Amino acid sequence: MRSVDTHTIRFTNGETRVFSTLSGVDLSLAILSGRDLRGVDISGSNLTGADMTGADMPMSNLSGSNLTDANLTGVNFRDANLTGAIMLRANLTDAHMAWAYMASVNLSESDMTGAYMRGAVLSGASLTRANLSMTDLSRAMMNDANLSEARLSRSNMRHVRLSRATMFRADLSGANMTGAILTEAILTEAILTEADLTSADLSGIDLTDVNLSEANLTRAYLRDRRNSV
Repeated sequence: MRSVDTHTIRFTNGETRVFSTLSGVDLSLAILSGRDLRGVDISGSNLTGADMTGADMPMSNLSGSNLTDANLTGVNFRDANLTGAIMLRANLTDAHMAWAYMASVNLSESDMTGAYMRGAVLSGASLTRANLSMTDLSRAMMNDANLSEARLSRSNMRHVRLSRATMFRADLSGANMTGAILTEAILTEAILTEADLTSADLSGIDLTDVNLSEANLTRAYLRDRRNSV
């Protein structure tokens, strides 16, 4: 981690405060837009409602931080550690999160439209009712994640790993899921119209209530929990 002596932070109420560390402190409603925070430790901090638009934060540590309602539009979280962070209703449109470690993160109701999340680790993450439309999730690790009622239409999910993930009523229409692994995932009432599932592994899935109209299932493995399809 990069060593920084002090951090001068402005807040939306006009206040300016100086911090010797950004770890474990109250930064709610802080203005961090455009800041260079590469490699900085912000773990365990309260960033509720913070404005972090366009902040440069690759390899930073935000594990256990609270980013509820934060504006993270265009933020750079490449290779960042966000393990266990709370990001309810966060705005992450066009954010860069490639290879970020986000296990057990709570991203419920957040907006990640157009985000770049290639190779990100989201194992056990909560993404209920999140918007991931047109997001790049190629090669992301999302085993055991909860994506119930999430919107993933037209997203790039090539070679994504979603084993045992819950995707109840998720919208995956038009998604590119070539080579995806969804073994034993729950897809009850999910929408996969026009999705590309070429060479995808759908073994252990009950497809009874899944909308697969016009989906491409070429070379997909489709042995469900009850019978061969």
